[in-house]
Amino acid sequence: MPAIVHSLLHTFSASSKSPAAVRQNSIHVLPNEILRQIFIEAAMYDEDSDAVFRGWQYPEFRYSVIRNLSSTCKLFYMICAPLLWKDQDFPLTNDEETGEGTNATDASEILSRRALFFERHVGSYVESISRNLNLDHDNDLKTSEQIAKLIPNLRSLRLEFNKEKRYHTYGLKYFAENCPHLNEINIQNCTDEFDDFKSLVTYPRRLKSITLINSTINIDTLREIARICKPTLRQLLLQYVRPHGLHEMIPTHIYHDLFRGQNLTNIAITDASLTAETIAILVAGSPNLRKLAMLIEEQVQADDVIIQLSTLTQLATLSLAWRRVYTEGSVRIRCETSFAAWNKFAVSLPSIKYIHITALGIKLPGDFFLKLFETHPDIPNVMFHHIDGELTTFKPHMKEYSRRGVDYFSTYDGLVKRGFDCFTTSDQFCFVKGFEDWTKTD
Repeated sequence: MPAIVHSLLHTFSASSKSPAAVRQNSIHVLPNEILRQIFIEAAMYDEDSDAVFRGWQYPEFRYSVIRNLSSTCKLFYMICAPLLWKDQDFPLTNDEETGEGTNATDASEILSRRALFFERHVGSYVESISRNLNLDHDNDLKTSEQIAKLIPNLRSLRLEFNKEKRYHTYGLKYFAENCPHLNEINIQNCTDEFDDFKSLVTYPRRLKSITLINSTINIDTLREIARICKPTLRQLLLQYVRPHGLHEMIPTHIYHDLFRGQNLTNIAITDASLTAETIAILVAGSPNLRKLAMLIEEQVQADDVIIQLSTLTQLATLSLAWRRVYTEGSVRIRCETSFAAWNKFAVSLPSIKYIHITALGIKLPGDFFLKLFETHPDIPNVMFHHIDGELTTFKPHMKEYSRRGVDYFSTYDGLVKRGFDCFTTSDQFCFVKGFEDWTKTD
């Protein structure tokens, strides 16, 4: 619980057994709006880490804290109950688990109940809903239709479907049609065989966050969604996303359309190796980027990539992998960025907290990390693999690295002993500070 919240709760605690004194001195004298904000601050999960890309950030509150507060008195219940109903998770179970088919009826019954002490039904207070539909793809369509009609104030939707082939729509249209406030989607294992994503165009929703994982989407639909969301879209995460009906990656010019003038703050693309031109369009349209993760194939104009990224003053998280992507996979390639570009990078990015750069080989000036930590002395996480020049460009500076306490160089064998499993045998000279949460522990 934040210290300021604890202080407020303590300050307004009753100091007398007199009922009049309790009413006068207790926290109940505060307006309900202030009490609600105090409860939110007390129950809120910690702020999202800069090192993590999250396509789903709900529930927002610690359920146990809100539940305990709601049990205190009727006033606290009236304030807390909508917070308890705000974020819901309705998985679809199978016959073996329930003995009576799916839990669709339970979900719709819960959402349609009139809330105690309130005029509206519980579903009207739901703002985020997560549904894991992996176990059954025959019943999820009906349940989605039932649920969507009961949650008119939904803002955030997560649907994880069964990966098996379907013979009917996925039902995304029900949420697009019945939830006018929808502004975040996280869709997994959805093929656009039945043009499901087109519903976000038919019922245009100005989304602020789009996460698509292991899915296909019609290219024209993707472009149209990007156009509709241009004023509002802030987060775009695409992982294993292909154009529907095509055995290839999303073309580069489509990414240009997606990035141009979009003003994104978080972006992660894992299915395309992008060029300097694409990065230039992204940076020009989204100068306030905070988190960026993508694959880069640029070698001829590698300097332009690093120099463009160095202009992002709000960037806190940067993960770049020099890889060339093919239909069936990808391979690491060299990063041919010049010493001059890396020197500019080292003294830029005033908000950076997390850097992860990987390539078949990275040419860095021998004093690169000295400059980086001189400019950013408190940066907690830095990882580069594989670095050229262990016995040449870096050797003259190793004593200075030791003197300044920034000697975080390591070999592949040393990193394996520390518990890292993200390196290959070709990573013989690496720099790793932090990233303890990436290590395996027995």
